[in-house]
Amino acid sequence: MAADRASCDVDSADRVIEGLKGVVGQRKAVEELKVIISLAKLRNDSLGHIMITGSSQEKRTEIANAIVFEAGSYSVIVNATTITNPKEMFSILNNLKDNEILIIDRFEKLRPLVKDVIIDACVKHSVSFLVGKGMSARPVNIDLPQFTMIALIDEISKVSDQCKSMVEYIIELNAFDYEECKAEIKKYLFKNSLTMTDSIIERLAKESLGIVEIRQYLSRIRDWAQINQVCDITDELLDSMENREHYDGILGVSAEISGTNSQLDLDSDYFSFRDKFVEMAKDHVNALSSHNVLCALLKDYFPGETVKIYLILLLYDLNIKSDLEMAKDKNIIYHKYERKRFEEYGVRMNLAKWAVDVWVYYDLELGKR
Repeated sequence: MAADRASCDVDSADRVIEGLKGVVGQRKAVEELKVIISLAKLRNDSLGHIMITGSSQEKRTEIANAIVFEAGSYSVIVNATTITNPKEMFSILNNLKDNEILIIDRFEKLRPLVKDVIIDACVKHSVSFLVGKGMSARPVNIDLPQFTMIALIDEISKVSDQCKSMVEYIIELNAFDYEECKAEIKKYLFKNSLTMTDSIIERLAKESLGIVEIRQYLSRIRDWAQINQVCDITDELLDSMENREHYDGILGVSAEISGTNSQLDLDSDYFSFRDKFVEMAKDHVNALSSHNVLCALLKDYFPGETVKIYLILLLYDLNIKSDLEMAKDKNIIYHKYERKRFEEYGVRMNLAKWAVDVWVYYDLELGKR
């Protein structure tokens, strides 16, 4: 279970420094939040509990962090998948301070008993639990400070009416329009030191319409540019990425061979790669904190292994780490990432299985610590 306290001026994303004015798109949601925050300040009161739904996970997190900045507060950030029992939630709530903001990412993944605790905390501003066992057990009630809970979920339909009723505001995010897509692309290019012409930006903006995880899409383009060792995004580069046959060729897999006959020798160094990958994760506690950190470490530990690095990063961007933490049956992970998710990226089945094997082994080893 992980809970991190962050101040409004040193949060994880550089966009947060600008607060809500730095958020690309989501004009309606941003204006609504500005009013909500302004009124709370006029009342000299903490913000009401908020639920943010829709758009991408990264965009929801960005807006939640922007709210923390605008409120001039501190945040405690937890991922619902890491809270395994009510006691952990009791501990988080009991350590909150006045006007702090509790951000719960993937709120819909909270276990039922844990969800009951947070509902009581939000509605009653107190938590109750039993002390002792058997006939000697007695109820204890602890009052909580005035805090704000921000629940981040991908779809409002996944949340019960009881959960909806505990919050004062439900903020629904929409997909980017054309101009918002262009602005998001330009910001991403600047952050990742990439360049492209206005015509390429316009092309990507059109292709990005309706895509929820726009930054994930842009990250794939960035990785494809890295494989081709270029910094300029061109029409030719984008066309080659969309061409499945050429994509397989770059990965070292011809159109007619599969399994262990791949030109990419997966079997000979599988054990050394997976062991070294786990060793890297153990030596660097923040190794999996972000795409860029993981990418930099992989390049240091596996020089020249461009294709394997790409495969590991692709699964990371598809959120395999969180899925492994939740999965009781690892076969579900294999089915999801080998067949459903990887087919969208044109990656051959033997390559997909190799990458999933590495991540599953990492998860098993991590569980032993």
